[in-house]
Amino acid sequence: ESHVEVYEQQPNMLNKLSRQEQGIRKKISKLENDIALWENNLQFFARSKTADKLKKDFSSKIDKAQKELEELKGQLKIIQKIN
Repeated sequence: ESHVEVYEQQPNMLNKLSRQEQGIRKKISKLENDIALWENNLQFFARSKTADKLKKDFSSKIDKAQKELEELKGQLKIIQKIN
């Protein structure tokens, strides 16, 4: 939101916001692809001590990515309100 206030005071605000929006969309797309890949990988791990550790690592990555994804979607909504 603070970035939006700065953009509002500058010339070419819409161009800057459009670039910001495109960057956020790319990040969202990448995170969604990563999450899908990691969830798919979880299905292939066999039951063993090593596999349990890998599952835990991937689950942690997925959780972190999903939180970041929600933050990015919130940022995108703010930018879309202005445009």
